[in-house]
Amino acid sequence: MGQVVVPLASGVVGLVFVGMLVREVLSKNPGNEVMQRITLAVQEGARAFLKREYSYVSVLVLVIAVLIALAPILSGNPNLPLGWQTSVAFVLGALVSALAGYVGMSIACLLY
Repeated sequence: MGQVVVPLASGVVGLVFVGMLVREVLSKNPGNEVMQRITLAVQEGARAFLKREYSYVSVLVLVIAVLIALAPILSGNPNLPLGWQTSVAFVLGALVSALAGYVGMSIACLLY
């Protein structure tokens, strides 16, 4: 039971903390017109960077996920603690990490 409750509670506490930080960032003055134009340019560049980075990383994640899923077969050891479940968890972790990067970059750009 603790194996599920502790991670879920930690996740909820983390989300509440992130919500507080986002609220703090969004309450700041966006600055004058020049600062806002610079912010838009930075946001555009950041989004282009993430799009390019995630396009490369997604290919790598898929290749590794397939290898993880096939590891028991490829190694000849059916008891290997890898397989499709581990592969799905790996892909979900990569997706959540990518989402965190995108949200973090977006919020950081809103500060200035």
